[in-house]
Amino acid sequence: MRHHGPIKMAARRVGSKHPSATQGLTKLTLSEVVDSYATVIKIQEKTIVIGHLLGGLMTQIIVNRDLAAAGLPFIVPHWE
Repeated sequence: MRHHGPIKMAARRVGSKHPSATQGLTKLTLSEVVDSYATVIKIQEKTIVIGHLLGGLMTQIIVNRDLAAAGLPFIVPHWE
């Protein structure tokens, strides 16, 4: 799965309501982005989902929705 595919799908969906697709992206909620990824994931057999930082949060949501066989979230703590 290409990383930008679901985001572009969501941008087209939201962008159709707004004059500019970029403006439409600013209106997306986390839930809408995860729903967009879920649409793509449901087409395939259950797979392993990997995400970093915000993608790690989305990975956890996708696994909690039972859409993936497993998830590996990379959430790096802030070191000072």
